Amino acid sequence: MPLSAHEFERRLIFYASPTLTKLKVACMYNLNDLDDLEECIDYYNEILKDNDIELIVITVEEKVVGYTIIRYVDLKNIDLLKDRYYAYIDEICIKETFRRQGLGKFLFEYIYNLVKNKGADSLELGVWSFNKAALEFYKAMGMVEKNIRMEKK
Repeated sequence: MPLSAHEFERRLIFYASPTLTKLKVACMYNLNDLDDLEECIDYYNEILKDNDIELIVITVEEKVVGYTIIRYVDLKNIDLLKDRYYAYIDEICIKETFRRQGLGKFLFEYIYNLVKNKGADSLELGVWSFNKAALEFYKAMGMVEKNIRMEKK
């Protein structure tokens, strides 16, 4: 059953469309615009319908301070690719004021154990090359570089 706007705001669910970064930030740090809230609710409800996606939040004193969205991918019968089942972290974030307190490590280890228990061969994610803090964090969590994506304008 879809959440009401009041219940949604009370739970402080924070995520919007991946292309709407401003809206995502507004959702994470409290919403003032009801239209933005309604859009967040709609997107959240769509995520809940997808059996291949998990949304996990970390709360402190009933306020959301971090989240992750995990997508399970089952690759089969694709030329040039080996069949495999893996998990991909679409989004992971800890609110800035709660960083460096072990919550990111806790969330990452929880995700890893969860996806391995569900049979995933691996856990993958994308990270911007300029995000040095995130790169260091993921390496500290045992992740290794798998591929590099490049562009020329």
